[in-house]
Amino acid sequence: MATETPKRIIGVDIGSTSLKAVLLERQGEKTVCLGLQVIRYGEGATATPPLVLAALTELANLWKARTTDAALVTSDREYQVKFVEKPAMSRENLDMVMHNEFKAGLSNPEDAAHLGFVYAVVGETRGEMSNLFQIMTVTFPLSHLQETANLFQQAGLRLIGAFPFAIAAREVLLANHYQEFAEEEPPYLVAMINFGATSNQVTVCDKQVLRLARTFPFAGEELSQTLIKDYKVEGQDVALDHNMAEAYKATVGLLTPEEAASYGPEALEVQVSELIRRGLDRMTQKLRLSLDYFKGQMKAQVARAYIFGGGANLRGLREHLSGWIMVPEVKELEPFLRIPYKPEGPVELDPPAECTALVALAMGAGLSGLQSGPDILNLTAPLLAEAARRQREFLEQVVLPGILLAIMAIVPVLYWFLVYRPALATLSSLQVEHQRLAAEFAKVATIKDENDKLTKQQQDVRIRTAFIRNITQRKIYWSKLLMLLHSLLPPEIWLMELSSRTFLDAAVGSPPRGGDIILIKGYSQTFPALSAFLKKLEGTPTISNLVLRESKRESNGQILFTITCGVVQGAN
Repeated sequence: MATETPKRIIGVDIGSTSLKAVLLERQGEKTVCLGLQVIRYGEGATATPPLVLAALTELANLWKARTTDAALVTSDREYQVKFVEKPAMSRENLDMVMHNEFKAGLSNPEDAAHLGFVYAVVGETRGEMSNLFQIMTVTFPLSHLQETANLFQQAGLRLIGAFPFAIAAREVLLANHYQEFAEEEPPYLVAMINFGATSNQVTVCDKQVLRLARTFPFAGEELSQTLIKDYKVEGQDVALDHNMAEAYKATVGLLTPEEAASYGPEALEVQVSELIRRGLDRMTQKLRLSLDYFKGQMKAQVARAYIFGGGANLRGLREHLSGWIMVPEVKELEPFLRIPYKPEGPVELDPPAECTALVALAMGAGLSGLQSGPDILNLTAPLLAEAARRQREFLEQVVLPGILLAIMAIVPVLYWFLVYRPALATLSSLQVEHQRLAAEFAKVATIKDENDKLTKQQQDVRIRTAFIRNITQRKIYWSKLLMLLHSLLPPEIWLMELSSRTFLDAAVGSPPRGGDIILIKGYSQTFPALSAFLKKLEGTPTISNLVLRESKRESNGQILFTITCGVVQGAN
């Protein structure tokens, strides 16, 4: 994650047919848009590294005097987004749990070196037993994001943040429309739907808490391809090319029955509108199924939807979409509703109407890049870690060997001047001193023999003392552990077995080390009593990694349970 939070940033959305960007600046508590750009790759052209690099270079030349920091929104299928729930815990424990689960889910452990894994707590809800963290995780190939970061670097920009489309869409929603539903009682589900050229994305928030993020391949470009064909109009063939299909989507779109009747049954506009209607019905089926998930999972229906993206400009879409996806209210996401557009100084202007729906995700990337904190899901964090690892390898493989070679060359010379020559001067005086000391050697030998005897006696005493102390400590340790269990044990529970590898090993002369597994078996009259005992046991500093291995009711009504736990290092 970036080490500093910039005041100015370029939000970038690399689409399949164009690159969208906004220049944002943080002014106190407000965010202001200083400019926006929609750079198209060319007629019929789709995104390739050279075209994206050219667009980024054009962007850098335009805004590099103000800033070179950039944030990217990622929306392709290389980035696998998941939502999970975890009990509320400390960030250190959560980080350990999430990374252990990530590594455990890999079929090949070596893949961890090539995959980026990032998570963030996107909300917290109250569960039956405790609060729950709503966590969003993203797994992606490091090389994929690194290639994109290299394009930014070649263009003269610095990629300091990369954010999933769900995060970017949520930031735009909260910045511009949150006041519209802030007073609603949760669960209040709000959907954001991006109608793109090659894919559609949908994300759902329970007010501020992200709940869903999905990507669907059937989108605006495929819809346009279904319109490119020959039509029979009053006995004549009329052909539509790509440009005409796009124009008809924006000007004709979805006709109402009254509008269709005014054209006539064989009119070209009516035929095109019917094909658009069929395509959108197919396109929205998966959207509707995704939104229906919440009816069974949360017993709640999506209350409103906000649409954006190039496909949102299709005429009549907003009026017809409500019935297709079964959402009572459908509105356009307005990225400039509460974010002023001031490209030429303090005067606020209206942004170009044809661009507002296109730059929503770029706006979200910029808003995310202007934030900081542990819950900001920034995908560049693994890249920074990888760069630090390569820097360490460079120091270990190149710099340190060079320093060692230099030291090896200098040390002999220094030794000659600083050690050997002064030693020759003192050698003669030492020989005289040696003769004097030789005369005293006989006396020292006698004293040494007496000292050796005393030293051996002292060692024997230490060995006996250590043996007695170890035996005593082991008994005291298990006594304290048994007293702890006795203090926590409710009257409805009694223990039948307490054992561990260290406890059963008669050859061990000291208490068990921290991390050894203890097995506890017993009976409980009720499940609540067992649950209370587990909570008390888990809350003590002596016990860690508590796991309930078995709990089943016997024929006599009693509950047989088995628990394993660890002993904390150094706990008393």
